[in-house]
Amino acid sequence: MFDARARGQVDQHEVRQIEHDVRLGPLAARVNSFKYADFMKVYEAATPEEKKQLDPIRLRKRDTLLKNGKRSDVVSAEAR
Repeated sequence: MFDARARGQVDQHEVRQIEHDVRLGPLAARVNSFKYADFMKVYEAATPEEKKQLDPIRLRKRDTLLKNGKRSDVVSAEAR
């Protein structure tokens, strides 16, 4: 990655995004940007091991919605 950065093939933002995605893992990186309702569809279909990987994202997304007064979005997504 350092060589690609030095050659201008990736910029600093892309490097940070790649590092972030690697830390998350492939499934979590893929669904991290999903809306809560779509994320919950993936979460419900996930294996117990995958759910362990997704739990921090689920809790963060849920907490953000609740803090922004969007309880109905949470209830709707979790009722499915």
